[in-house]
Amino acid sequence: MKNHNLRPARTPVPEAFSFSLKDASRLSSLSVPTLRRREREGHFKFHKLGGRTLIRRADLLRLCGAEG
Repeated sequence: MKNHNLRPARTPVPEAFSFSLKDASRLSSLSVPTLRRREREGHFKFHKLGGRTLIRRADLLRLCGAEG
């Protein structure tokens, strides 16, 4: 019997404007607590959309040492 409530795993699109903390953590290999600490230190600013906390793609690339 199939479970119709299962959704396929979402893979973030590299060209996305912003990422959730979970996706940003996975893409950058930095933990969510480290991302939160870097935000408190002023490296970038999180953005809230509804109940979601997002980090801009350009900020994540800059944090990882890549150009965006």
